[in-house]
Amino acid sequence: MQQQEIKIEGKTYPVHPGMSTWRMFCTAMNYETFNEATDLFSKMGEIIGVELLDGIGNLILCGIKEGSRKAKSEIPELEVADIIDLFDDDQEELMRVMEAMAESLAKMNSKAGEKVKEEKK
Repeated sequence: MQQQEIKIEGKTYPVHPGMSTWRMFCTAMNYETFNEATDLFSKMGEIIGVELLDGIGNLILCGIKEGSRKAKSEIPELEVADIIDLFDDDQEELMRVMEAMAESLAKMNSKAGEKVKEEKK
């Protein structure tokens, strides 16, 4: 998946929407499977609850940490609250990055489904 960028408080950070980000996110949210993440984000567009808001913040924060690691740059000292502030400051920026994250999860689920079908043959 192609590296993304997100601007927070005037500073640009790399965001990596890939398997390692999703693993880090599931660990942070105490999820055992990617299906739990899929279930959470399928609620986007409905009323936003605390779990979904925390999920968005955690996912993008994990993406920034992984993006920084892959770019071999310093991992910023951001918190989930810094990401959630984008709902007030720049919702378009937040949604652009969330779309890339959703695409990466869909691709992973699709590849996993294809592998299961092949194994059943």
